Amino acid sequence: MSKDIDAAEARSERPVLINWLWAYCGFMIFVGVCCLFGGIVLGMKYDEVDGGNDPEIWLGVALVLVAIGCFIALLHSIPYFLGRTEKSWKRIHALLIVSLIVWALTFQPLMVPAILLMVFWGKPEVKEYYGIEDKYRRRRGRDDGWDEHWDRPKS
Repeated sequence: MSKDIDAAEARSERPVLINWLWAYCGFMIFVGVCCLFGGIVLGMKYDEVDGGNDPEIWLGVALVLVAIGCFIALLHSIPYFLGRTEKSWKRIHALLIVSLIVWALTFQPLMVPAILLMVFWGKPEVKEYYGIEDKYRRRRGRDDGWDEHWDRPKS
């Protein structure tokens, strides 16, 4: 029983990257909500923008802002509802890729946090947190099969 408790405690230690992921997703939800409300306000006042010239264009821009804001906010809220499973790890990795593509197409400076999160997402600590066994690490811990006298330095 104590081995199960020790294993659960070891698994429950949250890597710092998870906190950064949650902060990143929270900020991106804020950005998405700002785009959403900005699009709504622009949609209500589209005829007053640019002196009333081409109101249809500004209405189209407002609709695009609303759509992008909804997409960004909903996309980045997904990690808050996922558990700690291998499927969740894969879904969050896909979310980071989609987020990188969205920011590459819209606002490039926001690509930097997504790139940094993706670089560190495959680290063993994060995989262990999500319950993914690192097959290669287990393999390195095994005996190499050589005799001890063979490994000793020659004197």
